[in-house]
Amino acid sequence: MKLTVQLKLQPTPIQASSLKRTLETANAACDYISQVAFSTQTFRQFPIHRLTYQAARETFRLATQLTVRCIAKVADAYKLDRKVQRTFQPHGAIAYDERILSFALPDSLVSIWTLDGRQAIPFVCGERGANCSNTSAVKPIWYSLAEAGTCSRRAKSRRQT
Repeated sequence: MKLTVQLKLQPTPIQASSLKRTLETANAACDYISQVAFSTQTFRQFPIHRLTYQAARETFRLATQLTVRCIAKVADAYKLDRKVQRTFQPHGAIAYDERILSFALPDSLVSIWTLDGRQAIPFVCGERGANCSNTSAVKPIWYSLAEAGTCSRRAKSRRQT
């Protein structure tokens, strides 16, 4: 059983600025990757990766995994239509995985990579999310959503039978 929980991050003003700048930079990298992909008519993820990875990392100073997620975002955008160059909103969603974002559930903290280094940011969530005690079962999906497998006691007892 999977449980999807919406979280509300409670960053300090400095952390919020860092998160915003990271999001804007990642989407600028997506625009760059998209421009290269469109000009070379290369639309599959691995060929786009080979063309743009090094330059995107050096130009935008992104972490390895965030660069890979940006390449995947661009490749996914071109699955719909390859006739028009894709552009990305400065505050558009970026898919985070467990290498970019992780949880410290007992402390209600999320650890997230930013351009200013890893930030530990407090969060709040509803009762369903608060019942998750197995940090290894929590996997981030998007910026403010997390998916947790078998978190509740009821679900754990079902799994054991």
